[in-house]
Amino acid sequence: MSEKLKPCPFCGGAAQIQSNRSWHYLHVEHAENCILEDHEPQYSAAEGQYELMVKDWNQRFELEAS
Repeated sequence: MSEKLKPCPFCGGAAQIQSNRSWHYLHVEHAENCILEDHEPQYSAAEGQYELMVKDWNQRFELEAS
């Protein structure tokens, strides 16, 4: 995946995806009291889901920040 994950739009925490055979997990280093602090989406490890997770996270960032 060549597209970089954007930071959290609310606290600026760095985002990364951790994967295993079954799932992709979005992990973000949220600041204390960030409104997304407990938000940790999971996508299945099926084909195309990693790219969808990156797209969804980055698109949400653009929608929230505008």
